[in-house]
Amino acid sequence: MVALIIAAVTACGSGTGTDPRSPVITVVVRDDRGVPVERMPVMAILSTMRVNVSTGRDGTADIRVPDAGTYLVQVTPRAGYVGSTPALSKSVTVDANGKTKVEFTVHREGVSTADPVIIEP
Repeated sequence: MVALIIAAVTACGSGTGTDPRSPVITVVVRDDRGVPVERMPVMAILSTMRVNVSTGRDGTADIRVPDAGTYLVQVTPRAGYVGSTPALSKSVTVDANGKTKVEFTVHREGVSTADPVIIEP
């Protein structure tokens, strides 16, 4: 029975499907006030390979990628947020066994960063 449990746990793995020594892209998403944004969908793309994750409570997500290379990292604003300038996709180069950090800013929906219009009577 114990051997069966050990085999089942080993088969589950970490859910990443890649070696723990593989390269990591750390994605940081904050709103226009600098507050971390959780549950923000993030995707890393290299050729036909895609890795999808979401940010945690601290606004970060670590994406383990199988190989070194240049990845396109995209953030898709969830409900309540809109994109910003620069765009919500960035190209990052990851070295073998390296760690790369990329940061994004999203704006809360309905909040303008433009200067207010002053109407004089």
